[in-house]
Amino acid sequence: MQDIERRRNRRYRAQDGTVALLLGTPLNLMGSVIDMSKEGLAFRYIANGKRPNESFELDILYSHELVYIDKMPFIIVSDTEMPGESASNLFPLRRCGIQFGELTETQKSQLEYLIQNHTLFNFNNRKKNFLYARH
Repeated sequence: MQDIERRRNRRYRAQDGTVALLLGTPLNLMGSVIDMSKEGLAFRYIANGKRPNESFELDILYSHELVYIDKMPFIIVSDTEMPGESASNLFPLRRCGIQFGELTETQKSQLEYLIQNHTLFNFNNRKKNFLYARH
């Protein structure tokens, strides 16, 4: 079957220090955000028997500037093993893709700020502006 692109918004690579926190009872998961858009994100996490599900709450933290977006509704659209990415077979890495649910205006604003200022969206736009300014 052919892979169909379902995204309406471009995803931007997250800067180091952007973390997805899935808080649930009794398990909590933490993973490094790979990329994000206004509609969702993907993160990698160590698969130590814990698997994300919709009963978790999603928080996003950008640690270098203390940007924190909490209690974001979401659904899981993928959760796959990342073969060859793990340093150990005991703790394989997984990639989880999520789609945001209905966000509050505050969450939308915080997410937009995070995308514009702390992803490669910002770097690419600066580079374009620099190139245009030189000509």
